[in-house]
Amino acid sequence: MRFRLYTAVFLFSILLILLLSSCQNKEVVLTIQNESSDVCNSIKIKKATASDWGLEELDSDLDINESTTIILDKEIYDFWMIFNASEDATYKDVDLTSFDIYKFNIKD
Repeated sequence: MRFRLYTAVFLFSILLILLLSSCQNKEVVLTIQNESSDVCNSIKIKKATASDWGLEELDSDLDINESTTIILDKEIYDFWMIFNASEDATYKDVDLTSFDIYKFNIKD
């Protein structure tokens, strides 16, 4: 009887850990495209989850990692995102200040 209880608690603990880890492993892929060209650059951000990116929920700065902040300004562009000025608005030598349209996709 005691063995069954320990086994049930152990299996429940493993199930709970797997469930929690699967919820946090969602990957957000930002696809940045210049309005005047066909160039696309993708940035994978693993720290954010799908629920962080609801348009109605995202009304303030969202810290993605220690040095990057993404701001969504719905009044100017629906998907207009700006990177923190401390990064000089560049990612992998791509100047993000000249990009007008920023799109994001959520990958499960």
